[in-house]
Amino acid sequence: MIGPALLFLILPSQLLGDHGNHFGPYHWFSYRIDVNRDGLLNARELCSAITEELRNLRTRPVSDDTCKDFEEKFDMDGNNKIDPRELNSLYLKFHHLLSVFMQGDLDGYGLMKFGYFAEFALPRLGLSLNRMNQMILNTVKIGHGFSNLSLDKFMQLVLNI
Repeated sequence: MIGPALLFLILPSQLLGDHGNHFGPYHWFSYRIDVNRDGLLNARELCSAITEELRNLRTRPVSDDTCKDFEEKFDMDGNNKIDPRELNSLYLKFHHLLSVFMQGDLDGYGLMKFGYFAEFALPRLGLSLNRMNQMILNTVKIGHGFSNLSLDKFMQLVLNI
């Protein structure tokens, strides 16, 4: 198993395309992804780009809801599409969140332990539970505690704070 520190060192080289793949934000505008060839990514195209990126990194996919959260957060002009300028910010945030998650204290199922999320991951992102909307936090509540977080749930929580 690759340790979190080693994964952090490997990830940037993968993003540079050392393995013959074309990684990077502008790869997300490829003809396979930007199906209508308008130079913008709609919600479906953005989700395809994110899914392909995670597949290339051998990571579990995220839900359509998470893709939509990225679109809503980074669509600055409100046209329901991501342009190249918006994509650059989205791509950097996506990989920052992915890096924070992968470096986390994960259980045997690849889920981030909730205690680690609250005590370490959120502060690394400049966030805290104090600022977290209680309704959002309640989505991971089980009994008297909280469930561990998948990559998908982690990204949804952080994007909606």
